[in-house]
Amino acid sequence: MQRFLDDWLRGKRNLRDTTRRNYETHVRRYLTPALGHYRLDALRADHIDTLYNDLMNGRYTGTGTATVHHVHRTLRSALNTALKRRLIQWNPALQVELPEHRRAETTVWEPQQIAGFLDACSHHRLYALFHVLTFTGMRRGEAIGTHWKDVDLDRGHITVRSQVIDAGAGPKLGAPKTHAGARVVPIDAATVDVLREHRERQQRERRSWGDGYVDHGLVFARDNGDLLRPDAVTHLFIDLVRKAGVPVIRLHDLRHTHASLALAAGIDVKIVSARLGHSTSAITRDLYMHVVPELARTAADTIAAAVAYSRKPDVVPMWSRQADEGDERAPPEGKTAGQAVSRQGDLNP
Repeated sequence: MQRFLDDWLRGKRNLRDTTRRNYETHVRRYLTPALGHYRLDALRADHIDTLYNDLMNGRYTGTGTATVHHVHRTLRSALNTALKRRLIQWNPALQVELPEHRRAETTVWEPQQIAGFLDACSHHRLYALFHVLTFTGMRRGEAIGTHWKDVDLDRGHITVRSQVIDAGAGPKLGAPKTHAGARVVPIDAATVDVLREHRERQQRERRSWGDGYVDHGLVFARDNGDLLRPDAVTHLFIDLVRKAGVPVIRLHDLRHTHASLALAAGIDVKIVSARLGHSTSAITRDLYMHVVPELARTAADTIAAAVAYSRKPDVVPMWSRQADEGDERAPPEGKTAGQAVSRQGDLNP
């Protein structure tokens, strides 16, 4: 089994760096120690069950339900390859029952909390980065991987073409996370002004460094022009949040905040999905189901109000006329027949 896992990893030539690192970690830390001594064609579901129980019950430090699901995806992929090559007759990973894994609850900021944070960090040299993340919903790596050539301040949009990733050997530029991640994100006038001011600040930093400036052409970089480390940006964000005195959220929750506020404002889910770079709007709906009921209620109220506004003011509902004619059916609870008469003026907010 160990030899097969090593060969399988070497054969995965088209993986993103972060995916490769995850696969290698799962194989090295969990799959090889627990399953490597079995023959590939002798691996059974109960062997895999034992590993997953160990991951759940603390034999490995810092593991749990999420780790089980991540490791399972790696093992299932590896064994599917073995199945295609006819090295095994079935995939035993498909016979394992996984523990229920619930998505962690997302925390988002209210508009006043966003304002409090942005006001508190407005003088930081990377203020524009957090402003852009808030008002575009871009991913962290996408924002710090944006070049000035990808920003059109006159037309007001950012083209996402790359991202900064860190697969363990330091930050480097790579392709967007998905095909849909390569996109054009419109930006508002205030964000354009913030980016113009940020560019002036960056030009001053360039002059102060002189020949020592590393010019990658990036919008957001270290003061010497070099690439920002994604984890360093996250640590900076948490530090600024605490100093601002607003509820602590993850940096990625700025993306959730952007999406939630956009959907709550009535922006079509397909537009929000395109801004976020999701491959389908179904992904957006799944992630933001907490907003969907609110949208559905708003839609129902809007439709009802539009129809009611157009009706004649002296129309009496059918049940009210029937009650006047001696029908035994009563009006809705809490209303008399006289109160049920629809008046246009009563329906206006």
